[in-house]
Amino acid sequence: NQTNVKDVIILDVNEKPSFIKIKVKPSPSLGAKLKSLTPKVLEKLNQIGDENLTKKLLEEKKIEVEVNGEKIVLDEEDFKIFEEIPESISKEDFVYGCVFVDVTKTPEIVAEALAKEVVRRAQLMRKEMQLKIDEWVDAVIGFEDPESRKLLETMEEYLKTEVRIRKLNLTSLDKVESKENAYLREWLIDDEKIKIRLEKIFS
Repeated sequence: NQTNVKDVIILDVNEKPSFIKIKVKPSPSLGAKLKSLTPKVLEKLNQIGDENLTKKLLEEKKIEVEVNGEKIVLDEEDFKIFEEIPESISKEDFVYGCVFVDVTKTPEIVAEALAKEVVRRAQLMRKEMQLKIDEWVDAVIGFEDPESRKLLETMEEYLKTEVRIRKLNLTSLDKVESKENAYLREWLIDDEKIKIRLEKIFS
């Protein structure tokens, strides 16, 4: 995967991320306890609502409902308490705690990740060309996927700075051809063919 972590937030012990919601739902064993009253008790719990039910159970450790004039008291053992995490969040536990990763890929994140992959390969090509650090090149980069080209257009200045490019042309893969005194290589980045052609500038 191209994408790297952009921001890291470290929380205190026992502090939970704001996106985690604590939820409760009746335990399957509740039916055996309540028997014929189960449907009406569940109806009462639905009337309380998920948010209020969760808050009340966590704060008071019990829930009281009245059915047919009879007060029914339910405690924590009558419910399953669990964390609800958005689908866009991946959780991984380890010995010292847990890590949450937002796997949502915005166009900005994808563009930055792709740009880094292109830069890494272009810098390797500079090394293979035995260029000095302060020497400039003209570059043509061709993409198999038009969307990749559009993404990289937002990262042109970054590409120019990191690879020391004087003139940069982002185009389609089939338009990148061999040229005398230029170095051309085809790469595979996340199953997409990308051609990079570098040409040393002689001052």
